[in-house]
Amino acid sequence: MIRVKDHQTERLFDPWKHFGPKRRLLLEQSWAGTFRKFLFKELPAHKIFKCFHESFGRPTKELYTALGVTILQQIHDLSDEKAIESLAFNEQWHYARDITGESDDEKYLCEKTLRTYRKLLIQEELDTVIFEGMTDELIKSFQLDTSKQRLDSSHIFSSMRNLRRLEIFVKTIQKFLKKLKIVYRGLFNTLIPVELQERYLSEKPDGCFSHVKPSASSQTLQQAGEDLLYLVELFSSNKEVKKFQLNR
Repeated sequence: MIRVKDHQTERLFDPWKHFGPKRRLLLEQSWAGTFRKFLFKELPAHKIFKCFHESFGRPTKELYTALGVTILQQIHDLSDEKAIESLAFNEQWHYARDITGESDDEKYLCEKTLRTYRKLLIQEELDTVIFEGMTDELIKSFQLDTSKQRLDSSHIFSSMRNLRRLEIFVKTIQKFLKKLKIVYRGLFNTLIPVELQERYLSEKPDGCFSHVKPSASSQTLQQAGEDLLYLVELFSSNKEVKKFQLNR
């Protein structure tokens, strides 16, 4: 079920008056004020309506909040964990995305949900749409001359795609190692290096993934790829292990 708020209608009472005039001015002159005034309205929440039923099923996360987190994560180069903390406690993030309530429903997003919306954003190719829409709005608002500048979204959407690929690699390795440990504990204890076990089977689910910043995603993806190749080559001659069904 789709849940999206009206962020255009003016409020009768100012929800940000507790800042005081000096702090309010600092807020409006910061990146948060720029995002709120010029970029927030460019978030294409309506473009993912088709991914959900309009009135049936579990309510979505408020769509402007969900998309806002995925974009600000990239802008500030934050790991999933830090992005969620910023949504929960950072008032600049709240002001930038017009979050006025204090409930967990408004200011909390779990890592799984964040990854789900990042997946949707990539799937619907909204990373490019968002970048171009926001760039055009800033150029128009600040009357920038871009005739001698090269503008493209390759850096932003490559980082988002790397995080998505990393998630797939990590999930695959985790499932394989968990099943190997259950079915062939002897092989697991003998052949799987301790550092590999710690990297993918830590106490916190997806621990090695949630701490990765977008800027470090390429390097971490390289490590995950090497780990996956190591496991493939290690068990390439073991017919029983090769029959594992990881989706079960």
